[in-house]
Amino acid sequence: MFKLTSENVIEGLRNKSELPTPLPFSNHHETDFERMQEKL
Repeated sequence: MFKLTSENVIEGLRNKSELPTPLPFSNHHETDFERMQEKL
């Protein structure tokens, strides 16, 4: 599992918006993103 950085989050959001269907990785990414927001 990779560490979330501002660049990874931006890339993830870009890829997510480009993908037509949500992938299992997207769900994991959302969960990690929410956890990161809670820490901020």
